[in-house]
Amino acid sequence: MPRRPRQKSPSGIQHIMVRGVGKMDIFPYDSDKLVYLDYIGIIKEDMNFELLAYCLMSNHAHLLIKDDADSLSLAMKRIGICYAQYFNKSNQRSGHVFQDRFRSQIIENPRQCIVCARYIHNNPVKAGIVSKPEHYPWSSYNAYLFPSKSKLINPELILGEHGKDPQAARKGLIEFTHAMDSENYSFSAPEAGLSPSEKIQALLTKKGLTLPAFKQLNKEERDDLILAIKAETAASAREMETALGMSKSSIARILRE
Repeated sequence: MPRRPRQKSPSGIQHIMVRGVGKMDIFPYDSDKLVYLDYIGIIKEDMNFELLAYCLMSNHAHLLIKDDADSLSLAMKRIGICYAQYFNKSNQRSGHVFQDRFRSQIIENPRQCIVCARYIHNNPVKAGIVSKPEHYPWSSYNAYLFPSKSKLINPELILGEHGKDPQAARKGLIEFTHAMDSENYSFSAPEAGLSPSEKIQALLTKKGLTLPAFKQLNKEERDDLILAIKAETAASAREMETALGMSKSSIARILRE
């Protein structure tokens, strides 16, 4: 069956979601997230679209893009190919990295745009990974709080909807974002769900632990937590190795005891 053409956005803005094939972690390490953002930056300059907001999770990413040239499909294809080549080479694998085509939802007006940005920036909060959006380093939220520190996004459109004065706009953005999804915005395409590593991060957060704090636990506390992680997330030893920075063999030994 032929694919239906994508609906054009009257505003030129679309909410994009890409995810790993089979919900696989496609950004397991910080270095992977940096590479993906670098590719976005390179192709953004070449194809002249604007990135308004983003959030990278372990197995999926949300992007809010303004593209007046109607070249978004080609831009996303280029980004996907570049990253897939990098990912496969880095992990000594072959085959698909992303699940199908990217999913998109048109943004029809400025109000829907700022509500969508709030939804994107609160993704890790809803997942239980952090308690506030400013605590998550892999979204564009902090670039809105400190616009001079990011060249990747264009903050003017969304900040402008919160006020003309820069300080008032920033304050309005913060209050609006912390209100979470009071207008019940949702992405129409199915969500990717949390990956095992994100479930582990969420469990640590629930228990009031950061990764450095986890590493400072005594052996009995650490082993008990490893068993709790296995029971609550069903993560494998390899997945725990990636999320916790412990060796796979040490985790496997704890699980066998």
